[in-house]
Amino acid sequence: MKYLFAVVCIIWGSFAAASDLPKLYAVTGVKSNDVLNIRAEPRAKAELLGTLAFNTSNIEVVAISDDGKWGQINVDERAGWTAIRYLTPSSDKAPFFASCFGTEPFWGLILDETGVASEWSSPESSAQVRDLSEKINFSNSQTAGTFGYVGNAGGDRIFLAKITPKICSDGMSDNLYGLAVDLTITGSNSQSLQGCCTLQR
Repeated sequence: MKYLFAVVCIIWGSFAAASDLPKLYAVTGVKSNDVLNIRAEPRAKAELLGTLAFNTSNIEVVAISDDGKWGQINVDERAGWTAIRYLTPSSDKAPFFASCFGTEPFWGLILDETGVASEWSSPESSAQVRDLSEKINFSNSQTAGTFGYVGNAGGDRIFLAKITPKICSDGMSDNLYGLAVDLTITGSNSQSLQGCCTLQR
C-alpha cells in the first residue's frame, strides 16, 4: 500500500501582486517596560482583549483596517486589532511553515518552510510525507500561483490542496485566518474538505 501526496503549495512571492497578507510581524518601538494593546475593534477606546510584550515576534496579521492604522490578529480565541505603527514585517526570506486544519471531521496538514507537506493527521489516519520528488504543475488561480509534489508516505490516497489568501473562519472560535484551503482526497475514502491555514515559525 502506498500513499501518494500531491500537495498544492503557495508560491508565496506571488502574494505581492494580489495580497500582502497574511504576514508575520514583530513588535517594535515599544519600551521594555510597556506593552502593545490588542483591542476588540480598530480604535483606541475599544475593549481591551490582551497585550503583546515589547519583544513579541511571529505575530500573524491577517487584515489591515480601512484607515491603515490597525492590524488584525488573533488572541485568546478572538480576533483583535493592534496599532500597526508598532509592528514591523518579518523578513520574507526567513523560513516559516503553515499549519492547515479543518473541522467536521477534524484534520490537519503541516507545510514545512519550503511549502511542501510534511505531516497529515485525521481521526482515521496520520502519516509523515517522505521522498517528495515529482513536481506537478497546476494552473494559476486569480490570487496565487500554485505547484505541487508527489511523494511516497506509505498508503494509497492522493491529497490535493489549494490554498488561497482570504479571510477564513475555523467555525470553532472567533479567530480569523488569512489563508483558506480546499483539500481533496482521492483514492480509498475520497473526501472534499475545507479549512484554514495559519503561518508559523
